Amino acid sequence: MIVLILSCILICVNACSLQAGSDAEARYVFHLADIDHNYRLSLSEFRHVFFEFDRNHDKSLTSDEFLLDWQERCLGSSLEGVILFHHLDVDRNGHIEDTDIPWVMNYFDGNLDGVVGQAEFVTTWLKLIRSPHGRR
Repeated sequence: MIVLILSCILICVNACSLQAGSDAEARYVFHLADIDHNYRLSLSEFRHVFFEFDRNHDKSLTSDEFLLDWQERCLGSSLEGVILFHHLDVDRNGHIEDTDIPWVMNYFDGNLDGVVGQAEFVTTWLKLIRSPHGRR
């Protein structure tokens, strides 16, 4: 348990120094979402991580809420945050809501087994961040 806590502290301390758009950055984000530390993300973990960003707790995540937390948590560049938000807003209504989350999870779940493994997450994350609308 102590090793796990120390690992988390070291990861958090080094988060802002991770190279934007790197697989290390993607793994960092994955581990933040993996609440039960089983290297697989469930639908409830996806919901939990998205709604941690919901500052006013109205179950509707705006781009402002998302980007503010994104930057405070050193999850990547502002541009990456904007790109990711727009990819995750499935119905393009300007908010990430509970109805978007299953679609997002299915997008990340490459083998469609109902959970997202670390490799699936990292691969999909990098595709999103490096999409034609992302960094060049």
